[in-house]
Amino acid sequence: MIEDCAPLANYLDDLINMLADHSYLIDDAGDLRPLTPENTAAAPKSPKAFKDSLAHQLRYFRFTHRTKIMTSDDPL
Repeated sequence: MIEDCAPLANYLDDLINMLADHSYLIDDAGDLRPLTPENTAAAPKSPKAFKDSLAHQLRYFRFTHRTKIMTSDDPL
């Protein structure tokens, strides 16, 4: 449980949702199906498409969650 730290909670929520969008379950027949039913139609059909989609989402995630690293020149 994360309390009194909305930025961290939001970051982790976004990360978990992004990973869930790219996660699969193996059914009893051994077939893969998306973990989240709403992503069934958008599921990549090939390993390359999956890799490209995940790489794009990771780049976007890093871009939207980048933070400024304080240096010794920055005021506290």
